[in-house]
Amino acid sequence: MENIVLQSISTFISTTLLTGLLIHIYIVLSKKIGLVDQPGNRKIHQQSTPLVGGLAIFTAFTIVAFFHSSLLLTILIYQQSFIALALIFLMSIYDDRFDLSAKLRLLIQIAAAFLVTHSGVRIESMFGLFGIHEIPLAIQYIITILVLVGSTNAFNLIDGIDGLAGSIGLVTTLLLAGIALSLNQQRIFIVCLTLSATLIAFLKFNLYPAKIFMGDAGSMTLGFLLTTLSIILLQAAMQHTNSQSIFILIASGLLVPVIDALRVFLKRFSKGYSILAADKSHLHHLLLNNKKNHAKIVFSIVALQLALMLIGIILSAIFSSTLVILSLILIQVVLSKWLMINQTLAEWQIQLQQNEKVLNS
Repeated sequence: MENIVLQSISTFISTTLLTGLLIHIYIVLSKKIGLVDQPGNRKIHQQSTPLVGGLAIFTAFTIVAFFHSSLLLTILIYQQSFIALALIFLMSIYDDRFDLSAKLRLLIQIAAAFLVTHSGVRIESMFGLFGIHEIPLAIQYIITILVLVGSTNAFNLIDGIDGLAGSIGLVTTLLLAGIALSLNQQRIFIVCLTLSATLIAFLKFNLYPAKIFMGDAGSMTLGFLLTTLSIILLQAAMQHTNSQSIFILIASGLLVPVIDALRVFLKRFSKGYSILAADKSHLHHLLLNNKKNHAKIVFSIVALQLALMLIGIILSAIFSSTLVILSLILIQVVLSKWLMINQTLAEWQIQLQQNEKVLNS
């Protein structure tokens, strides 16, 4: 036990230092390799910013894996899943540099998700959600691919202000690390520990005002990896006595970006717009429009994520998983609606003030 603790501490410290070093190197190289995000109409930042966060995070993760036997063994055991992760990462790096069409990006994501599912990493049970437990193989494929692709894009979409995606990812990673320990999944724990170290180093440069951004290479790859790890832990939890609570806890950790993305997609669809159309109706945009600064927005959304996890684990001891998940979704949707109403009222107030000035002039 002592060796595991010492090994974990040394891995965490060395990974954090390595990620910080790589970030410094990539910042210098960012303009030469063309990984820079320029200000634009839909961009909040006002100056060009290096898009090297994701590159640093997953380069550091890969380097550490080659020197850490447990981490390397995990990658070998789940090699098809990590090949799929590498596919997402390379696609996202290319997208950051040259821009891919949304349709091609989606096709590559589906291919990567299929590779993970075909390797055996699948959602095999609904843990009582809507009264469903174990599900047929064909349905396992469909649900797993949908969850992987959906979560990957949800993490990408929530990466809209300084420090948000990294903070959400860090909380989720630490949650999965704790669950891995409780399930005696030491290899998955090491993966989560290493990933959390890279995210902490990244956040030092990404919290407001950000010196670097994650880019798609960070947000998409992070979303894909965290969802894959979540599914692996769900498989390990199937025979556990507290499997329903573990399912709810993992789901609640991913709910904030996923429900936010679904809410925005449904809103666009109901208005006849393409669900891929860009707008500013995500949760962080609503908070920004309600005069919150970046730091307060990140704190508020992370607090919401932690609150959903806490409420989920408390309610899971009393109610069915269906009622708990629907309650957590309702909390987030109601909060978003309240923010939208506040924003509309503020816009009306400004319009009335402008009308009064015109009438009085």
